[in-house]
Amino acid sequence: MSAFVVVALDVNDEEKFGEYVANVAASFAKYNVEVLAASDELDTIEGVAPSGRIVMLRFQSSAQARQWYESPEYQRVLPLRHAAADTRFMTVVEGLSEA
Repeated sequence: MSAFVVVALDVNDEEKFGEYVANVAASFAKYNVEVLAASDELDTIEGVAPSGRIVMLRFQSSAQARQWYESPEYQRVLPLRHAAADTRFMTVVEGLSEA
């Protein structure tokens, strides 16, 4: 069953965040991460959307998402994100059964 990592963050330093983006891609290949969305442009239909950037990543499972997050490859670049942005939340959402 697919799982999705959804991240809401406020980028404070675009140059440093660009360095993070350039380096994080290497961690995606090993864990078959698919970037589904990454945008500051939100079209809110209902409720109050968070400000800032929303990122959505697809994984083959929630276990794989956790393995990626805890991997040495991602942990090496994580400080770049923390230095460049304030994360409002980062959560794993289970997909629907593919029966």
